[in-house]
Amino acid sequence: MWWVPLAATVLLGSKPLHYSGGVLGVSAEVLLTRSPPRADITLRGIPVGGVMTGGASYDADYRVHLDDDLQRRLARLRVRILSVAPSPAMDRVFVVVQLPLFLGRYNITLQQTK
Repeated sequence: MWWVPLAATVLLGSKPLHYSGGVLGVSAEVLLTRSPPRADITLRGIPVGGVMTGGASYDADYRVHLDDDLQRRLARLRVRILSVAPSPAMDRVFVVVQLPLFLGRYNITLQQTK
């Protein structure tokens, strides 16, 4: 999928993109920048204890590297981010998470907002 990083470079440039979505009572807002490759993340909802903020960096293949503090807080909740992939048009971001206990895997679609 060599074209995804290329599309991101052309479409994003240095202008940040906003995405939002949610699952099971948790809403997510993400501000994504290409240069530097960074995501500022805000999670809201009772399952995360109110509001949780943090950040992540990502590489050309969209492998996400959560900041240590966010990684620790998600691990405490037994939540893991398994994969992140943008749509070719960069209007959506698909996130696969592993939730605790019997909840299993969930696919979350974050839609681009204006």
